[in-house]
Amino acid sequence: MVEGVFDAMAVKRNAIPILGKFIPKTLNDTIYKKGVQSINILLDGDDQDQALYYTMQFQNQGITTKNIKPTDKDASEMGFTEVNNKLKE
Repeated sequence: MVEGVFDAMAVKRNAIPILGKFIPKTLNDTIYKKGVQSINILLDGDDQDQALYYTMQFQNQGITTKNIKPTDKDASEMGFTEVNNKLKE
């Protein structure tokens, strides 16, 4: 999950833009209904409190969750290669 459309375009693979820092209720409900097993959360640096909240929320429900902390750039500025290197860390 990423914040915006341009962030999703930079990530390319299975990226869902939440269009802000809050996960829409329908997306949240769908995650549980579909039995999603793992989620990577990459929100901008200024939204890390919210990212940690969602990480803990999903982990408490048994979903493997990674909070990927960006550098001083957001995903769209990092680009595909740098984002994927962060995913591997």
